[in-house]
Amino acid sequence: MKITFLLVGVTSFPAGGFKVIFEYANRFANEGHTVNIVMGAATISPKTTFAALFRYPYYKLTNNYTPASWFKLHPNVHCSYHFTLSERNIPESDVIFATAVETAFYLKKYKRNVKKMYFIQDFEAWAISERKVYKTYTFPFQKIVIAPWLQKLVQSKGSDALVIPNGFDFDYFKLNKGIEDRNKFNILMMFHTMERKRCCDSISALKIVKEKYPNINIKMFGRSERPSNIPFDFDYYQSPDKETHNRLYNEAAIYIAASSVEGWGLTIGEAMICGCAVACTDNDGFTIMAHDNETALLSPVYDYKKLAENIIRLIEDDELRIRLAKAGNENIKQYTWDNSYKKFKETIFN
Repeated sequence: MKITFLLVGVTSFPAGGFKVIFEYANRFANEGHTVNIVMGAATISPKTTFAALFRYPYYKLTNNYTPASWFKLHPNVHCSYHFTLSERNIPESDVIFATAVETAFYLKKYKRNVKKMYFIQDFEAWAISERKVYKTYTFPFQKIVIAPWLQKLVQSKGSDALVIPNGFDFDYFKLNKGIEDRNKFNILMMFHTMERKRCCDSISALKIVKEKYPNINIKMFGRSERPSNIPFDFDYYQSPDKETHNRLYNEAAIYIAASSVEGWGLTIGEAMICGCAVACTDNDGFTIMAHDNETALLSPVYDYKKLAENIIRLIEDDELRIRLAKAGNENIKQYTWDNSYKKFKETIFN
């Protein structure tokens, strides 16, 4: 079978949504299917189309649009990069996946007789209006979402979607250090510049914790450069490699996250695999895995004071911290790529 995934922009930088698509692409290729990943520089937004006039020649000439620097694709996964995702740029396919709002608008225009599918990993209203996002949910595609909250959004527009939770890479992330053996003052968070990640709330919470426990050890990792104007000392790791990434999670006793919206709580799942106790916000993406007082401590979105209280609870209550870390580690084991791929494949071939 010939399977094509439509992507917006280049994939030369790590991104959770791209990583999920690449995982499925590799598994299809490993079973002998022909897999194409087609990336478009210009989208339906006039602003990004103008920017693409300058961006496209660089990536096309340097061939630097693939994820080769951070993700190893199967040799039979073929990547291509075009100015637009117009149908003339799409190879022969049996199944074509839209993987973002912009790609859904392109796919709707294709006239060829193929199976059209829409893989939804978030409510993508950051670069386009909510009205247009909802409009894509009405398109006559077979839809797959990664979480129940996204299924409800699709259903609210009179359509339906199958929920297939993402899997985690249990070969990449591992529990290497005993949960009971960790320094309870070691705290880890991911730094991101996107507003919806609410790193400002995590930092505000840590400032409160630091005032009560000056000896906490704070570490951050992220794709962007080291953040400035942080009101306390911390260690920062930009785009850590596999060994460093695992070490950070395994050295931490507590992992925190304050996102207002998440399609899927990727980093809290990784932290659970590696044995961290998690304190996070109660957004719908996190609560798939983070169950209050069972596998994590939850606080309301934007309430950094409550997040600080939960971090302090985990520092002061060893029994609670260890119990939550162990329960989170056990619960996360159900989210395997084998389970996700089996459902994904059945959906395509049925």
